[in-house]
Parts: sequence; C-alpha cells; structure tokens
Amino acid sequence: MTKLVVIAEVDDQARWEQGFKSHKDLFRELRDQSGIHSPVFFGKSSGDRVVVIEDVDDGATALEAFNSERNRKAMAEDGVRVDTAQAFLVDQEMAF
Repeated sequence: MTKLVVIAEVDDQARWEQGFKSHKDLFRELRDQSGIHSPVFFGKSSGDRVVVIEDVDDGATALEAFNSERNRKAMAEDGVRVDTAQAFLVDQEMAF
C-alpha cells in the first residue's frame, strides 16, 4: 500500500487542526475517488509545520486529489500556506 505524506506550514496550528478535523466529508469523498483509507494520521512540529499521512490505493489519483482546487481551497481556509504544501508518495520500504 502507498502512503501519501503531506508537509506544510500553517499560520496557526490550533486553527489548522480544528479546520482539518472539520473536513470529514471531503475525506469521505476522496476515499471514494482515490482510495484514501481511514484513519488519516496527522501531527504538528514545535514550529509552524504540520504533517498528514494517508494510506492510499492509487498514488497518482491521490496526488490529483491533493492538487485539486477543492483541496487547495480547504487548506487555505484552514490557514495552510498553500505554496508551502508538499506531497510525497511513499511506495517503497527497506527491511533491516
């Protein structure tokens, strides 16, 4: 399974978290469109960075959803500095 990891800077972490949690309907739609699995994991750094990690069935479709105007609008409403948002597909692993 592929993971989509998103890292971004936000204006206010508490505001971002509250807004992020309010988008359950959007995540349900994305689940149906691009195979995002529940739960979605997220965290905050000591500064202004946040991270979101999602298990997805199709990385390319998940990236399309990430780059969609609807998602960018939702991020902006939550105080994400949209130009700092970066998405990574993690589709490899290393055993040790």
